[in-house]
Amino acid sequence: MVIYDGSIETTSGTALDIQDSTVDIGLTSVSSTDAENGIQVIDTNGQVIVFGKTDDASGGTITGAENAIFVSGTEKVGFQHMLLEDNETGIKIEDSGDFYLSESIIRTVDTWGVDAINARLVSIDNSILESNGESEHNRIRFLADKEGSYELGVSNSILAANDGSAIQVESLSGSEGSTLGVVLSSNDLYVSHTATTGLDIDWNGTSSVTLYGNEFVSEYGDKTILDFNGIYTTDLSSITIQQNLFTMTGSNDAAVNIKTAGESDIVASGNYLFLSESDQTGFLFDLAEDADVNLSSNILTSSDASATAVLFDFIGDHSSVVFTGNAFALDTNSSLIDRGLIFDTIDGVIDLTGQNNSITGAGEIFSAPTDHISGRVIINGSVIEGEASDD
Repeated sequence: MVIYDGSIETTSGTALDIQDSTVDIGLTSVSSTDAENGIQVIDTNGQVIVFGKTDDASGGTITGAENAIFVSGTEKVGFQHMLLEDNETGIKIEDSGDFYLSESIIRTVDTWGVDAINARLVSIDNSILESNGESEHNRIRFLADKEGSYELGVSNSILAANDGSAIQVESLSGSEGSTLGVVLSSNDLYVSHTATTGLDIDWNGTSSVTLYGNEFVSEYGDKTILDFNGIYTTDLSSITIQQNLFTMTGSNDAAVNIKTAGESDIVASGNYLFLSESDQTGFLFDLAEDADVNLSSNILTSSDASATAVLFDFIGDHSSVVFTGNAFALDTNSSLIDRGLIFDTIDGVIDLTGQNNSITGAGEIFSAPTDHISGRVIINGSVIEGEASDD
């Protein structure tokens, strides 16, 4: 079936229903009211695209559906300039290939804004998942329960979580050893009310995660922007965090929390972190052996008590940490201790290097068992030498 243009509008029925077909379909708009699925594409090869025009909702409006868009077992679909409003779920994707959403708005959903399982690629660009007040809904869930290769990309979009996680990525039983790619770029992401996490990843396989040029805001305390748990012991977790703005406005917040059970390659550079309440942490790490960490040119300021800029709860043997060009300005008016670069537990020996770092206002600028460190790092012009060898 080949369709290159057209518009469809229905009331109390599915507007576009494609099943068990090979198609090449391009439509201007599709609209539906009060259907089980406003649009459904099932077990279909080829592509289905709704283009819209240049204005909001010109690609169509789906309201009152169980799923505004339902895709299962399908090769490629794309939707532009859509308005998905007052539906139980905005978009539901199962066992499919490539899904694209652009220039669209999802709001007032009862469960999930986007709910995907075993989707090879989900790409969301220049779209809005509007907050529903203090409810838990309108979030992204990206799951896998089959082994495969999975990618999630969110760019130039606005997301807000008022409960749970704004974006949840998880490998379930059956997907062990799968490959994950996640890219978040140039988004505004808000974590508020009873929400706990901005981007929450639990992955049992090789993973590559990139956060670039985003603005993150936390409110009401006990929040984490990036919470990453690399479960697989034999595969690499690669994480890049560059040129992001973190504005943390609740106590006990953490901008970044990374835990790995296997080898890791972590770069955090050029980020701005503003901590404005008590007991906040910039970077928190719990890393298995063979971790390579590069923290460079990050700026962190704290205006309340008991802040910690960088804390390695644990780091394993044969790891390396580069700490260079960072500027941390911590609260200087509190009797409580603020901390700069802290290593609580080192298993074996790690290599620590770096220079041109400034840490001011901290009662504890640097702390580490230096007999577990080789190399040297320069902070505030002072040289800190490791006392271990790599032998």
